[in-house]
Amino acid sequence: MLVPKGMECRYGWPVLWAACTVFCMSLLYFPAPGLAADGTTPGQVTVVSLDRQLKLTAAYSGDDNGNNALLVEWDEDGGDWGTLLGSSLLEHAASPYVYTIGSLVNGQRYQVRLRWQDDNSPAEQIETGLIPCNPLIHNSRTTASSKWAGAWGVAGGQYGEFTCKTCHATATGNIKRIAPSLATPDGSNWSGAGAPDVAVFFADARDGSSDFGDDSDNHSVSDRICEVCHSQNKFHNYAVADNSGGDTGHYNQSDCMSCHKHNNGFRHGGGGLGCEACHGHDAEYEYSPGVFSVGAGSAQSHSTHTEHDADDVKGPNIACSACHDTNNYPYFKTGIDLNADGKFSLAETDVCNPCHSPGGPLDGVSDGLIGARNNWSSGVYNGSALTAGKERWCVGCHDSGTSLIAGRQAPDVAGNNLSYGYYVSGHGKAVECATCHGITLNHNFDGLRTYRSAKNNYNPAFRLKAVGGQPAMGIPSLVTGCNYNSGDFRLCYSCHSEQSLLSDTKAIGAFGCGSNPYKNAAAITTGFRNESIAGFNWGAEDIPANIHWDHLVDSESIFAKLWYSDGTAAKVRTSCPACHNVHGGTMGDGTPAPKMTRREYQLNFGTDANGSFGQIGPGASWSKCSVVCHSTTTGIKYYRPNP
Repeated sequence: MLVPKGMECRYGWPVLWAACTVFCMSLLYFPAPGLAADGTTPGQVTVVSLDRQLKLTAAYSGDDNGNNALLVEWDEDGGDWGTLLGSSLLEHAASPYVYTIGSLVNGQRYQVRLRWQDDNSPAEQIETGLIPCNPLIHNSRTTASSKWAGAWGVAGGQYGEFTCKTCHATATGNIKRIAPSLATPDGSNWSGAGAPDVAVFFADARDGSSDFGDDSDNHSVSDRICEVCHSQNKFHNYAVADNSGGDTGHYNQSDCMSCHKHNNGFRHGGGGLGCEACHGHDAEYEYSPGVFSVGAGSAQSHSTHTEHDADDVKGPNIACSACHDTNNYPYFKTGIDLNADGKFSLAETDVCNPCHSPGGPLDGVSDGLIGARNNWSSGVYNGSALTAGKERWCVGCHDSGTSLIAGRQAPDVAGNNLSYGYYVSGHGKAVECATCHGITLNHNFDGLRTYRSAKNNYNPAFRLKAVGGQPAMGIPSLVTGCNYNSGDFRLCYSCHSEQSLLSDTKAIGAFGCGSNPYKNAAAITTGFRNESIAGFNWGAEDIPANIHWDHLVDSESIFAKLWYSDGTAAKVRTSCPACHNVHGGTMGDGTPAPKMTRREYQLNFGTDANGSFGQIGPGASWSKCSVVCHSTTTGIKYYRPNP
């Protein structure tokens, strides 16, 4: 497996966010082939690159009889395994096996072969491109730097190979045993100073010390720690003119190691406190009175979780401590410590699980497209839309798995995603969630916007997008009697033809309402109609009948407000959702409800001597209707010759 030049220690970096924080101790992930369940099934392998060492952790499952073993072999990368550098047979151990290969050469590429010893299922895994390195040394490998073609401070790279003695000396007037002058190992000139060695003065390591980097003086030369060698950084170079960041106020006279740890090769990150000043929010977000964030790192994903201002009302507005070990940023509170380093990286944490539903038919945590873990760094939002390819992001939580926030379970709209559900039997066959729902609108995690007809809040409660600048649905409707307002169904009519649904060959409905804008039509075009005297009717003059119109307007003129729309005793005028579940529900047994109807009505279709019919089925519930017109015991049906 190839590794980008200069990034060898960071092999696996696109997959695991841990590699973004601890470079030389990066967590390397290698998927294993599936094997027979009655033997050993190799699992995840992690490799931690250490000083002249490679620490391997190899997980497995199965092996019920407890008789497996593991043979570890290593060689120079690219070898044919004919002559090994070494091997070790590990006696049987519970998963995972842990082994450290020692006496290696820093900067040298190695390959490792794991040969699982099990009579029931022998197997092997080969990992290549593994490079040990000292995590304390500052170079292109430990920092994942692309400067100088991704090779500086390493053998054969810019300046030659850095060692401890490049910066430290036993005899010096500087604190921390910083050498009085720093020389390039290969004798070349430092790019900034234009000389092979530069003097450095370091006597005070307290914040505010003038011995730390300071761009505010617009210096052209420097003898300050860190600045003396740098020439291609955003900030704090030998000469301020070389700064590529365009900012001369970056933590001047401050201890660099607050963010750039020595045990991380001075790479940014690797744990610590005070990270919120830069991370966890959008730029300029006032996270504390009078204190504003820099907006660095994965700001989009963070701000969705931690903010509740105008552009982030869609998130749960939680504190950093809800997910992170606040004593050791950027690591997490809980998880499975796969590489036994005492910390939980993004690849190891389980803090996403309670909200993002890994257990449903769509894995909202680890799925390659919609999983929260894989989308953390890049985010899934592009302004007010979802990024291309992430349109199914919503169902990662809105499935049958657990997605619990503030005690509220996300409604299941994905179903089982096999026989029924949004993308199988619902509107998802034609449109995505964001067609109807405003993904940037308040997600109602606190329950304060739950729909109640008395609040007249149907649209914000269900995060429905405005249509042409007007409310999506008029629920509850303000019209009365025979009056009709097409705006009450604006969202539905944005896709469905109002004329096709309402056209009627008669001038008035069963109860005398003549307000249908499509009356006296040549034909009734909706499938929801009755064309037979054998079907439910209010007299011969009611045949044929547009049953959509009868339910939405005509019957409302007599019974007035038939629908229990919010689960309470409050009644409102009937609307499309009274009968339809556009997300594609089930009949209760895993079969899809026909015509995207609500499960309560148990709608079924058939044919008898009078023709094809639709009918309320056995077991129907009338919890949504205040008047029971249809009874499963009286055989009420609607007939049409061509359903």
